[in-house]
Amino acid sequence: MTAEVDRPVVVADTRQRFSIILPGTWASVPMADADTMRTTVARIVKERMPRDDRLAALRRDVREDLLASAKSAAEAGADLYALSLEILPGIPFPASMIGFVQPWPPMSVEALAAAGSAEEVVGLLVAAFPGSVAMPTATVPHVRRADVRTREIGQTETQMLDLEYWFADPTGSLTCLMVSVPECEAPELITALFDAVAASVFWTDPRTPEGGS
Repeated sequence: MTAEVDRPVVVADTRQRFSIILPGTWASVPMADADTMRTTVARIVKERMPRDDRLAALRRDVREDLLASAKSAAEAGADLYALSLEILPGIPFPASMIGFVQPWPPMSVEALAAAGSAEEVVGLLVAAFPGSVAMPTATVPHVRRADVRTREIGQTETQMLDLEYWFADPTGSLTCLMVSVPECEAPELITALFDAVAASVFWTDPRTPEGGS
């Protein structure tokens, strides 16, 4: 797994051989152990968020939200955990992305084998994940689920955005990308941004070794 800091970033999952183009600047959080995760998340939040004392509670909440996401990712066997640092140069943008793989539900396996088109596969995804919507795709059939929540920090209300993208990947499994945006002032715009990110996902031939042709 690699994550660069150039723009745009390409994050590649070398085990499942998928790649994704991420806008702005991102950092990976190691999944090795809880102490490493906590240290990395604390460093990122400290470096990227203003040190104004009035924002201490917000920094703490963001740090704990991101750490909880990292722990959940590790426990779920995540293949990818990345944090957005900037969406554009000079514009901090806290967000996290988790990627993991799981089998199709048993009831979908036989129908998947009989599916003859991408539209039929998307229909199976919608049925497997209630509340999801089909996404236009030029690469891999996928669907999206979205949830916008409101929370209070002192006297201030803020919105949180959670997104799930489920892909019928070429390996015959399901790949999920979960996005969490703890401070989201424009859910529709951010959702559209990550829809474009999800549309960039592609798989290389798993039979081709790294650097091969």
